[in-house]
Amino acid sequence: MKKIILLLPLFFAGCTVNQKIAYNLNDVTLPQEKKPIAATVEVRILKDNRMNWEENSVLFNQGPQTKINGK
Repeated sequence: MKKIILLLPLFFAGCTVNQKIAYNLNDVTLPQEKKPIAATVEVRILKDNRMNWEENSVLFNQGPQTKINGK
């Protein structure tokens, strides 16, 4: 029993975080600046056409919690 009591402080001391971690960033190099390429991008506007179909009316007439046929 005395051995356990004597070893308890060693156990708790071993579980504490007491080591500092430091990183040396002197040898880290940043990537070279990249030149932009000559490109053209066409952006098309998307329209929500779901309202055009009668079957989808339940999506827009009611809130997110809609009941259909009691379900």
